[in-house]
Amino acid sequence: MLSKLVGPYWVAPLFAAVLSAIVIISFFGLKPHSYEAGFPAFFCFLPMAFCFAAASQVASQKQVRALQQRIEQLEAQAAH
Repeated sequence: MLSKLVGPYWVAPLFAAVLSAIVIISFFGLKPHSYEAGFPAFFCFLPMAFCFAAASQVASQKQVRALQQRIEQLEAQAAH
């Protein structure tokens, strides 16, 4: 649903921003200052940011391949 709202290419940066916000808020929002509250969420979900980034990259690559194939088909048709 999120990818429909913001587009598939913005999911990874938004997810990473939310993770960073969790750590920043836990550092500045909690007294005494401690990274310990935000670290588990940050380190456990950080791989998901890379997965989202990889998924959008794979989708882009598939789209580029499909467009290249379509161009080759059109050029072959134009040559005949």
